[in-house]
Amino acid sequence: IRLIEGALGNGNKVPAESELEMIRVVRKSLTAATYIPAGTTISEEMISIVRPGQGLPASYLPELIGRKLKVELQAGQQFNLDMLA
Repeated sequence: IRLIEGALGNGNKVPAESELEMIRVVRKSLTAATYIPAGTTISEEMISIVRPGQGLPASYLPELIGRKLKVELQAGQQFNLDMLA
């Protein structure tokens, strides 16, 4: 019975040590598809989703659409929330 209790775990799903490096490689982030000047309202065509992802996660895409940029972005530069007005 104790062996089965141990196999069931505690209910918290966390990545195994061997999975941590792969998480960094397969994660996607949002980047500027083209040059975007400061003050521009962001549209979906201006955003690309790329790997590996060290910037704003791709799940934030709806948060970006329709927002204005405080700073200019070069093509390929990653978005972050501090850049948005």
